[in-house]
Amino acid sequence: MLQIAIIEDEEIYTEISNYCEGEVVMRDGLPVSTKKDRRMHGYGVRSIRYAAEKYSGSVAYEQEKEQFRVKILIPKPITQNKKQHMLM
Repeated sequence: MLQIAIIEDEEIYTEISNYCEGEVVMRDGLPVSTKKDRRMHGYGVRSIRYAAEKYSGSVAYEQEKEQFRVKILIPKPITQNKKQHMLM
């Protein structure tokens, strides 16, 4: 069962977990696709990592038994109003 949680505060935290069979193989910090045509898969996880890094965030992958999780943390930018409030 796919589960998604999003928590927004000073940063945006997203956690996605899903059932998986067997151990997830990681290469270069990313999970390796188990699909037959691997050349046409895996773009989503690379795009998530790219977007998180672009906005000074991070992505972590973890597996616990038959649950695979993706955790994404992206800091919220400081708006002009927040900057002014912080200076006062």
